[in-house]
Amino acid sequence: MAFESDQYSSDPNIKRHDFPPEIMFGVGTSAYQVEGAWNLDTKGMNIWDVFAKRYPEKILDSSDACVAVDFYNKMKDDVQLLKKMGVKYFRLSLSWSRILPGGKVCLGKSSEGINFYNNLIDELQANGIEPFITLFHWDLPNALEEEYMGFLSSKIVDDFVTYAEVCFWEFGDRVKHWVTINEPYHYAYSGYAVGTFAPGRGGEHQDGDPETEPYIVAYNLLNAHAAAYRKYQEDFKDIQKGQVGITLDTNYYKPYGGYDNENDVKAVGYALDFTFGWFMEPLRSGNWPKSIQEFAVTPSKHHPEGREKYLLEFTDEQKKKLINSYDFLGLNYYTSNYAQYVEYSGPSTGYVADSHYAGSGRNYQGKYIGEPAFPDSWVYLCANELVDLLVYIKKTYKLEKSIIITENGAPQNRFKEDDKKNKIEKKYVEIRDDPFQLKYIQWHLDAIRRANNLYPSKPLVMGYFAWSFMDSYEWRSGYTIRFGLNYVDYRNRLERYPKKSSNLVQKVSSCAKVMGAPQKKPNSCYRRRR
Repeated sequence: MAFESDQYSSDPNIKRHDFPPEIMFGVGTSAYQVEGAWNLDTKGMNIWDVFAKRYPEKILDSSDACVAVDFYNKMKDDVQLLKKMGVKYFRLSLSWSRILPGGKVCLGKSSEGINFYNNLIDELQANGIEPFITLFHWDLPNALEEEYMGFLSSKIVDDFVTYAEVCFWEFGDRVKHWVTINEPYHYAYSGYAVGTFAPGRGGEHQDGDPETEPYIVAYNLLNAHAAAYRKYQEDFKDIQKGQVGITLDTNYYKPYGGYDNENDVKAVGYALDFTFGWFMEPLRSGNWPKSIQEFAVTPSKHHPEGREKYLLEFTDEQKKKLINSYDFLGLNYYTSNYAQYVEYSGPSTGYVADSHYAGSGRNYQGKYIGEPAFPDSWVYLCANELVDLLVYIKKTYKLEKSIIITENGAPQNRFKEDDKKNKIEKKYVEIRDDPFQLKYIQWHLDAIRRANNLYPSKPLVMGYFAWSFMDSYEWRSGYTIRFGLNYVDYRNRLERYPKKSSNLVQKVSSCAKVMGAPQKKPNSCYRRRR
């Protein structure tokens, strides 16, 4: 197997003092992936509850997360596991439908749901761990999907702000870091362009309009984020002293045919615009990226007159709320791809055709962009490209605020094949050393160290959350892959066992300074390399 680079064969020798004392180190999860208890204590259904049951063929193992890894019932034991790992921050998401079963305050709050999160936050802080909370990680209350089609309607903005206000009021006295929305690109693309994620619109032979809906959803996601951010600034910031950001996701891209191939170089720009820039440019200027303004309005198969009215422009009032509506920028980075220019003939078939690129893990010579986590995995080890991406974001968007890497991790295949191609589940002893995940985290931490050293007066990255705390439900992949730093035994009461990579997280977290704690001497844990 040929890779573009083998420079990850050594040990980068990561030390805690290579980073600023105030940098946040932690691990992350999301509510739907770990909580289970899908219908307990007045919780309402969300769109993933419905999607996984309605379309089991879209999940690789036809599974759902009704039980997941039962974090809802194992919460106190899991907090003790976090404590043993030495992490100072835990990124989690709240289940909107667990707090507001009908999606709206007027339909009632769930005291049981609110009590669960209050108890979780208190348990974390009692054990020296600070919560880092995401309000929306894809699990929209199904009641809102049924009432007005969720994020396809501008009505979602008011309901999201009301939900956010409830969370700020109930938990904001203790929570100092909030993410409004996790990966709006993935939500719009997978849910409405190709239909592989809830609510399952777009793609072929199913409901939806991939020629227009992804752009409408993106517009409403951004307005919902901005409105929630401004609500916190106006009503809670002075008292609670917290920070609110948004988490965007993207790969980094390189030209499929090399930097001498002009079309593929253009494709790199299109790829970054249609993934990251789709949401970052409105946060910077209140406008869509120029490539989206150009391609997303062209005549399409079902809209031959053009699609200008579907690429909604932000009003002056919306722009005022949207521009710079974040205290920090969350970034989920897993891997990189090659981008190949694609020219489509005839009317556009939607978002995928509009973007004019195809992503691939191999270039024109057949070389992988990096070592894959396992054969056929979509995650390649591309830590150097993280440095390139961070510099690109800093320069392209004139970024002055800090970046927090809110997700970064690599999967393991849960199964292996015998001589007869039968799938056999790997035992814990076969997984616990997880050498790829160990190498992957080490080199991405080194990438953060190198990126920060490019800006010595103000380090660019001020947080890192490994994905994930433990094995869990991985959306379309179900339970077929394991991202966890802790192994979950799905066949034996969902028992948790640490993997070797959890020791690495403990190592880099061991000298972490919890935000708000007494200030340490500035150089006690941080030595910049010259």
